[in-house]
Amino acid sequence: MNGQLFTQDFLVSGIVHTPVWKSLDDKTVDGFIQALRGIYKPFSASSKPNEATTEQEVIAKVLAQLGWRDLTLPQVSASGGRREDVPDHLLFAESGTKSAALKEKRDAGRYRHGIALL
Repeated sequence: MNGQLFTQDFLVSGIVHTPVWKSLDDKTVDGFIQALRGIYKPFSASSKPNEATTEQEVIAKVLAQLGWRDLTLPQVSASGGRREDVPDHLLFAESGTKSAALKEKRDAGRYRHGIALL
């Protein structure tokens, strides 16, 4: 795996055996593919958008297509001030856990409510 989240084998063939994948119908998958094509269409293979543009025009839109539209918080700091401890997004399983995170006084406390980092 060498530091990657998923192995190539899982992404190519293993994923099709998961319950979530099996629950998807062709219409849903085709709609998702079309939505992704629409997100990426404005960019050519040689375009080099900066990080802020990539986050706004690609990452946020892909997250929305995946069902994370209102279930993220941007740049939640894990430490008091070091910038290397700031992921781009903290993801939540549901709106209730995001609400609980927002009630935390310190950013670092919000992590206990999240389920993934980007």
